[in-house]
Amino acid sequence: RGEGDRGARSEGGGDRQGREGGCAGGGRRGGGEGARGDRGVHAAGGGGGAGGGQVFGGSRRDVAAARRYAGGGGGGGRRKGGEGGGGAGSAGRGHPRPLGSRRVIGACKQGGGGGGGACGPQAERPAPAPPVTVLENGLKYLVAPVLGQKSGFYCDQRDNRAMLAELCAGRRLLDLYCYSGGFSLAAAAAGATSTHGVDSSAAAIGLAQSNAALNGFGSVCEFSQSDVPAFLKREGVAESFDVVVCDPPKLAPSVKDLRRAGRKYRQINSLAMSAVRPGGLLLSCTCSAAMTQSGGFLPMLHEAATAAGRSLTVLRTSGPACDHTLHPCCPESNYLTAVLVQVS
Repeated sequence: RGEGDRGARSEGGGDRQGREGGCAGGGRRGGGEGARGDRGVHAAGGGGGAGGGQVFGGSRRDVAAARRYAGGGGGGGRRKGGEGGGGAGSAGRGHPRPLGSRRVIGACKQGGGGGGGACGPQAERPAPAPPVTVLENGLKYLVAPVLGQKSGFYCDQRDNRAMLAELCAGRRLLDLYCYSGGFSLAAAAAGATSTHGVDSSAAAIGLAQSNAALNGFGSVCEFSQSDVPAFLKREGVAESFDVVVCDPPKLAPSVKDLRRAGRKYRQINSLAMSAVRPGGLLLSCTCSAAMTQSGGFLPMLHEAATAAGRSLTVLRTSGPACDHTLHPCCPESNYLTAVLVQVS
């Protein structure tokens, strides 16, 4: 009746009770909680067993009294998949007087601490589905819906890729934050002499290289894993590209982040402009709804140009592809801005 170390990890979700005054009833309660850690991928570890003072029988008054003085159950593990045993339960206060009924089993003078929750086994995640191949404007792209960013492919930039590709024949393209190489491949298909994609993610670079090989552009498209600002500061990058695409991730998740994000946008775009040869083109994008709706993206570009000692001519401002609709009653869904400028 109540053997087991106080505060020990339960081996079955609470089957060990407190050393003093514990009982199997507590273990059963803890076991029910512990089992929860064994199921879903994101289930937490099971809760600990109740402490001493649980009862199997007796009057309702005795049952209530015993439970009142029982130790608390241990907390469940915090990690996903049921990993991580819970902490020890709290010690019971101890019943102030013996309960006279023999039907009360485990009534105690000092309540035992409940056992910690059991470590649920590491839940096995299903193997990710292999990448699927999609077609866009005659090009094949491998898409990883589960492992990739967003939906696995930036469908919203489809029209902007097609627009810019028409301007890349015979030119060198720099594709910053390239992800799976969408702008690079579109430019290569349109006759770009070379393209260079940069992304900090090794997985993204691997996907971009696979896409280039899939379309036969392995000799035209080059990709580098690097922090974008660090790459732009390398020797030999300044004024060496005819066309530059700058499509960073969301830097302003909300309006409160705009000031901080504005500094990052200025820094990145100033460096990107420095990589454009005089008279070349820059397509600068933001996917931050807060930035788009603030109306501050164009002013930010002019500030970046001033910092870089360059001047801009705005050629076109666009948004997402036409299948990304905007309802008039939900202007908050307006998030993507793409500005094409000539850099002098």
